[in-house]
Amino acid sequence: MRKGLRFTLNIAPEIPDKVIGDELRLTQILNNLVSNAVKFTEQGYVGIEVSLNTKINDEIELFFMVVDTGIGLSPEDKDKLFKSFSQADASITRKFGGTGLGLSISHSMLEMMNSQLELETKENNGSTFSFELSLKIIDDTDYIEKFDTNFKMFIFDSKNGCGRVMQEYMSSLNIKINDCNGDYNKITEDTDYVLIDSGKDIEHFKALFSKMPYKNKVQYIAGSYSIYKNEISKIDGISHIFLKPVTLTRLKNIFKNLVQKSYKEDKKLSDIDNQVMLKGNVLVVEDNPVNQKLMVIFLEKTGFNVTVAGNGQEAVDIVSSGKEFDIIFMDIHMPVMDGVSSTKEIRAKGINIPIIALTANVIKEDMDNFIASGMNKHVAKPINFDKLQEVLLQYVKA
Repeated sequence: MRKGLRFTLNIAPEIPDKVIGDELRLTQILNNLVSNAVKFTEQGYVGIEVSLNTKINDEIELFFMVVDTGIGLSPEDKDKLFKSFSQADASITRKFGGTGLGLSISHSMLEMMNSQLELETKENNGSTFSFELSLKIIDDTDYIEKFDTNFKMFIFDSKNGCGRVMQEYMSSLNIKINDCNGDYNKITEDTDYVLIDSGKDIEHFKALFSKMPYKNKVQYIAGSYSIYKNEISKIDGISHIFLKPVTLTRLKNIFKNLVQKSYKEDKKLSDIDNQVMLKGNVLVVEDNPVNQKLMVIFLEKTGFNVTVAGNGQEAVDIVSSGKEFDIIFMDIHMPVMDGVSSTKEIRAKGINIPIIALTANVIKEDMDNFIASGMNKHVAKPINFDKLQEVLLQYVKA
């Protein structure tokens, strides 16, 4: 189910480009926190913000925040949150799925990194998870490249989507940018560039963009998520596209090339390279929309037709309908019916499709339980696409 949430990424411009730290743990922590935020946010946005606390010689302390506009927690429930295999309210598990294990893992990993996970929350008014990390600087030279330009540039609406982040980044690059505040009449004939966020409602964006003036003279630069990039590129009048979430490096590269009159459209649709092309039908059983989207992007790029089920019961129904699959990727903790129960029901029907468990749960007892239910293998979360490709090559014919 698509919720239509906005996702923002705001990394302070003064943070050095390269630091030394535990990339694997940090990736898993942020993935767990963002997945949790998406699960419990029905409308609004989810964002990651990283700021610089201190910088002393070759060491810096960074402050990370994952912010959402979700259901929040009462003071009573807040104290229960970091306990393994539990959520604050049992009814939340029934509605949203999961066990709270991801937060417990993040909490434990941060303790191993000499940090701790903090939470600010208010019931029905969102949550902010935060932590601090001390890291070593690899390159202490000034990370921010300044541009000496005389651009006349507008951002269409700084209050919409990634607008605020873009304004901050532009300021750090010494590029002056004006705000239209959503009024296209402010765009004049001598305007050089307009930055505009395409959002997720492409039909709405097309209608809005049709009203933009001077398309034959002004270069319109659209920010878009990769899954909408092809649609946006077909809109007449869009000069360039950059992929969201917005990063300082992406904006810096765009304007460096614009100054040199050699800008090329951002072709990078994902960080997945050198894939072996396969084909077939895959069923992804996963309740988390972020994980669903990542799996679909990877599998479709690899050559598969992908069907998504939001819980174990949906998976049983789809497989029972007679639709054939070459492999099933099965999350464990889901609402309505969990992955183990779903696998048992599928196997009870005499269906021998390879079923691969997807979960952060990797202790031996759990692995034994997965295998006993009829699963063939396990892939740990957060998903490593090299490992996923190995599994596909093992179970699916090229």
